[in-house]
Amino acid sequence: MTGLLPQGTLYVYTNDPFEIGVMFLPNGFGQLFTTAIMPLFLHYTKRPKYYIIVALVVQTLFNALYAYGISFHKSAWIAFQFFGQGCFGLITIVTVMNVGLHVRPSELGVAVGLLGTFRSMEAVLGLPFSAPYYAQLLTRNWRDVFLLPHRRMALVGTFHN
Repeated sequence: MTGLLPQGTLYVYTNDPFEIGVMFLPNGFGQLFTTAIMPLFLHYTKRPKYYIIVALVVQTLFNALYAYGISFHKSAWIAFQFFGQGCFGLITIVTVMNVGLHVRPSELGVAVGLLGTFRSMEAVLGLPFSAPYYAQLLTRNWRDVFLLPHRRMALVGTFHN
């Protein structure tokens, strides 16, 4: 997903590489915050399961909001990157830490290796299926769909059939 966000910015907003980099900064700050600062508080809360649940909810919510902000809300597109992409690193760190707590030390290498394998396999299987969907979202003019009254009624009519 991190590789698709600059492409979406390129196709929808600008072709200036510097501006794409500036628009991509919240993504980096979100990942820095959730992978370097948030795990520090895990020692005080002692609830890694809640970290994973909250991170998955936030990640799912803001990745879904990309579809809303992609074509006519540039500031929303930039802000959603902070929350949507930041949780990837937090989920990885907390799951590795959780595996370290619940697996015997003699089997820890195999467990963390399998965890990394399945995290990589998620991207390998997820991107081929989601890339055509995101390409369709990038080419659609969402402003016309949501703002023109006759299009809005046509859209509502498709949900009732």
